[in-house]
Amino acid sequence: MMYNPDSSFNSHCVGTQFKYALFPKTCHISGKRIWLEKAYRQTAMWTGPDDPVFEYRWYDKNEFLAARLKGLL
Repeated sequence: MMYNPDSSFNSHCVGTQFKYALFPKTCHISGKRIWLEKAYRQTAMWTGPDDPVFEYRWYDKNEFLAARLKGLL
């Protein structure tokens, strides 16, 4: 996936957590594999017709901090 700072994901973001990635994930910014290490996970929520829909994006800790300092997240 390629990072798009203008996506609606950021406007629907409900939280960011620093979690341990037990199963393999992919960094949304760099495409790097995240596995058996701590990483940032952002959660976005949309209201659907029946139940809320949650979407998760994983970020490598260094990529996430660099993007936050640049004002992209």
